[in-house]
Amino acid sequence: MSTKLPGKLSGAAWLEETLNRMESLPFNKDNWSDGAKKTDRKAVDRLVEVLAQILPDDAPAPAIVPTWLGGVQAEWHRNGIDLEISANPREPVEYYFSNGEYERAGYALDDRTNLKDYAKSIV
Repeated sequence: MSTKLPGKLSGAAWLEETLNRMESLPFNKDNWSDGAKKTDRKAVDRLVEVLAQILPDDAPAPAIVPTWLGGVQAEWHRNGIDLEISANPREPVEYYFSNGEYERAGYALDDRTNLKDYAKSIV
């Protein structure tokens, strides 16, 4: 995969498995699900960049799913916590977090500090 990788990722346990999961995304196939667009590599690059900035090195690899708009979503559902981070081609990277007590959704660039804390809770 030709994803641009930030330099500080050498020790990230989640990286290789995440990139392997991204290989199966529908990069060359429009209409893979009832009109869905093929996955845009720029969206993948943007998601990896955000993950590199917020995930601890020992974080588990996320599930990776394509979005209907040609983007990609990383998600974790563990220990009563839901964390989803979505990158679509023409929209800001968004996130959703829930821990059973409260929910939060927003844009990754606007809420980087809280997003780092949410990411620590999935380890």
